Amino acid sequence: MNKVLLQAELLGEAILESDEYIAMRLAEQAVIDNDEAQELVQIYSERKDAFQAELAKKPLDQEAVATAGSAVKETEKQLTGNELINNILTKKNEYSGLMQEVNSVISRVVNGESEGGCSGSCEGCGASCAR
Repeated sequence: MNKVLLQAELLGEAILESDEYIAMRLAEQAVIDNDEAQELVQIYSERKDAFQAELAKKPLDQEAVATAGSAVKETEKQLTGNELINNILTKKNEYSGLMQEVNSVISRVVNGESEGGCSGSCEGCGASCAR
C-alpha cells in the first residue's frame, strides 16, 4: 500500500478512536434507544416532507405552505427541547469541529503554510483566524 493511503488509513483509525467521534456515536445510540426522541425525529421528518410537498405544488397554496411551515417550526421547538437530541447536536458539532481542524492541518501542510501563521490572504481559512 502506498505511504499516503497507509497514513490516511491510520488517520481514519485515530478519528474512530477520538473522544469526539465516540461521544457522537454514543449520543446517536442514546437517541436510537429512546422512543420519545425517535418519535420526535419521525414526526419532524414527516412534517418536513409535507412542507416540501406543499412548496412543490403548482399553483402554490400560501395557506397550506404556512400551515405546513408552522408544523415544522413547532416540531423543531420540540426537538430542541429534548435533552438527547440537543446532546447529539452538540456532539455532532464537536466532531465536525475536529474534522475541520484535521482538514485545516492537512491543507496547511500540503500548502506549505507555517503553523498558526497567517499569510494575509483569507482564501484558505475564510477569516477563521479572526483577522
